[in-house]
Amino acid sequence: MFSIDNVIQEVKNYLLYKDQIIVQNKEGQILFEGQVISDYGTDLEIWKDFLVYNNQQNEAVFLHLLSKEISVYPGISAIKTNGEDGLKFGVRNSDELILFEVKKDELKTVVSALKYNWEMIETKNAVSYFLWDENAVKFIDSGEVKWQKDFSESGAIRKFVGQSSDLVWLTITEKKPDSKKNLIVALDVKTGELKKNISDDSFPIHPVRIEFLKNKQKILCTWGKISANAKAESPLVELCVDTGEVCRNTYSRDLFEANLKIGTWKYREDKIYFDAASDTINSTYIGIMDYQTLELEWYEEVQNRKAGLRNLQVADGKIYVMDSGNQLFIYKKSNRIND
Repeated sequence: MFSIDNVIQEVKNYLLYKDQIIVQNKEGQILFEGQVISDYGTDLEIWKDFLVYNNQQNEAVFLHLLSKEISVYPGISAIKTNGEDGLKFGVRNSDELILFEVKKDELKTVVSALKYNWEMIETKNAVSYFLWDENAVKFIDSGEVKWQKDFSESGAIRKFVGQSSDLVWLTITEKKPDSKKNLIVALDVKTGELKKNISDDSFPIHPVRIEFLKNKQKILCTWGKISANAKAESPLVELCVDTGEVCRNTYSRDLFEANLKIGTWKYREDKIYFDAASDTINSTYIGIMDYQTLELEWYEEVQNRKAGLRNLQVADGKIYVMDSGNQLFIYKKSNRIND
């Protein structure tokens, strides 16, 4: 179903832009269309047709990938872009997170906070932000804190999963001495009131390997249990966000029989693309599973790899995955099928 198309050596990081690859090599150079476009960069991101990164002077660089024009904003580090109406991006300078908007090349501070991650919600009329760390989540609207929910006494926030129409979903790991349960919680977007508190007592929850499938309005969680030299299940749990109820609690029999334990994964068009471990702790295989039936459609051990696999991405009919030895493997669709 897929076969190896190319292997790129000495890769530190890579990004996908349309049907092309932006590669950062081990020396820190950034290459696009076979040319070096920057000798140095950190915190690389794609925003629309821009490559955004930090240069050696801790300046935010916005490089237009079509025209190659460059805009530079000084005194900024750790960039995260988002937004369609004008340019909005968050930066971390020392321990302070500052959210900016850029309209007509004017840089405007929206809000600043300490030691927080951030997520953005956009509507036609406004932009709102969630700021969160392991202890608390805040809702910022029009530059003001509308509410804050503190979890510091009960648990640690592990992931901001996503936002449905009126709920924001998080995963939490309890801090109790006698309990390290993983929870999925839902807060009211307008008030911060706790609306759902789902424990892993009755079904397994992974606090990180969980995604909000926006087009299906579902939350999907799946991962492989750690087990070297023995078969183990890869639990799969799915929640319907409109009701907060568990709509699937199962595992893939095909994965179990093939002795594959899912590591990282990506959902695309009713398929789950994944890397997986088999007889080792680290992932050495990649594969595809049907989202609806959980049938294993294709899998293959990555040959000539150096240690385990990481940084799996899927785009334009290709699968990209790196190994710990800085090799980037690129697979494309083929007519070959498993024996």
